[in-house]
Amino acid sequence: IKVIDKAKARSIAANKVGGKTQTYVLVLGDRFTRELSTATLGSRKPEEVVPKAAALLDALNPKPNQLVTDNEEAFLSPAMQRVLNERNIVHRLKEPAGKRESLQLNSVLDAGIKKLSEKLSVARGPSSAWVPYLAHVVSETNSAGNYRRGMMGSSSDKARWRF
Repeated sequence: IKVIDKAKARSIAANKVGGKTQTYVLVLGDRFTRELSTATLGSRKPEEVVPKAAALLDALNPKPNQLVTDNEEAFLSPAMQRVLNERNIVHRLKEPAGKRESLQLNSVLDAGIKKLSEKLSVARGPSSAWVPYLAHVVSETNSAGNYRRGMMGSSSDKARWRF
């Protein structure tokens, strides 16, 4: 899960939700299926990020057994830890840059975010608005050929994890 900065977004009506300009995107990615879930944010503050992260987690089926995050203040907050504990989700912190495992943990999400950003840029064209296009672009990205499938057509319930 990551918070993506859209702070360069203009404060126009189309980028407002509930009267507040949305300047961030919360992106939750499933490493196995590559499926992305998103929510717009007006700030990076835990009181805004945590409820939206909880809603994204609650919408997943099956539920994840672990969540890898960076050191974002909201992800380290007691409120986020409560959300994860209530859902029996283990919180793992991304390792410092350069470690092999860290690169592997984030490469699928980073690739999905890159693809999402590219498609969002095309969808909005010259417009400064991005919020109205986000849901459609996420849906389009998730329906791409290699999304929602594991290697060689396997499903996540067939995955075996070794630690």
